[in-house]
Amino acid sequence: MYAAYVVTPIIKLNSIESIAASGENIFVGTRQGNLLIYNNSNDHPRLLCLNKTFDKKPVVQIAVVPDVDILISLCGNSSDGLIRIHDISNITRQPVVQILENTKGASMFCIDVQEHHSMTGGVMHTILMWVVVKNSIKTYYWKDRSFIKHENDIGLKDVPGSLAYCKDTLVLGFKLNDYLTLDLIDGKQKAHFPVGKNNEPCVTQVSESGVSLNKGFETIVMEIGIEDRKTGAIEKEQVFSMSAMTWSKPPVHLAYDEPYFIGLLSDQVQVRTLKPTLLIQNIPDISMAKHIIRVKPGFLFAASGSQIWALQASPRASQVSVLLEQRQFQLALILSNMSNETNEETARNIRHIKKLYARDLLNTKSLPKR
Repeated sequence: MYAAYVVTPIIKLNSIESIAASGENIFVGTRQGNLLIYNNSNDHPRLLCLNKTFDKKPVVQIAVVPDVDILISLCGNSSDGLIRIHDISNITRQPVVQILENTKGASMFCIDVQEHHSMTGGVMHTILMWVVVKNSIKTYYWKDRSFIKHENDIGLKDVPGSLAYCKDTLVLGFKLNDYLTLDLIDGKQKAHFPVGKNNEPCVTQVSESGVSLNKGFETIVMEIGIEDRKTGAIEKEQVFSMSAMTWSKPPVHLAYDEPYFIGLLSDQVQVRTLKPTLLIQNIPDISMAKHIIRVKPGFLFAASGSQIWALQASPRASQVSVLLEQRQFQLALILSNMSNETNEETARNIRHIKKLYARDLLNTKSLPKR
């Protein structure tokens, strides 16, 4: 074990209901319907805005899309929840520019933002949003500074408790039922495995083709792939591969910051890796956290109902040094490949680690047979 992250408490505030981030700015929604925006440059948070008239209901979920200067908010519960779009081109003001009336009764949403570069060097953004309204999903796409609803809703067997988008697929978790994938290309739904009794579903996108699914003490990482149908037809079909890791307690939520999974447990935060499967760090300084967001590689925010913490990754070089001392060569290679050093320095470090790894395998007589 080693300290992969340094933790700093940055904001103390009552009734935190939701958080989002963009660059150095943290957006905080409260149970009273307030929105607060802090700037966290130099690890000294400064309040930029306190909007006490943001909404009269709890700010259940917020998301920032900085590419088009909007904030998406869901305020209220499953009976009166509503999605609103706010203009944040001026960070101190968040006027409502669109109310999605068809989303009344919404319980959650997820978005996908894709950046496209034209032949002339221009940049365009494709933004899709899926909103859970009772036992259906409404799809919206961004065009001409507003969200436009797709004419067809997606019907579900129940109300999902968790939702994420990954690789043309919606992944949903149903309390007291299964995790399910919904192929957005052909509409096919596939149940995978039960969420588990007394467990809350939790789906998190961890890569362009992977999601994590919580099941009690376990997190199952599911990779979504595409291959030709075995029938010989030209059509494609989805394929799924799964790997698992185990926590000391069931995680409430988690985030992925390659190569680390950061799990929010009731009494602490744990940092683990999947391949190889290792416990990297226990962080007892953070307890009762229920939100975690990755802002950029090596930097995250976690929040409880009354406190926000910043998690900053330790320098890669120091992590690799500790891993070599612990003979964790595989993980050392992964981190070295992610280094910000020059290609020449990275290649030299990787060669050095591979030599140490080979020598260690010979010494332990576990060199793989050719």
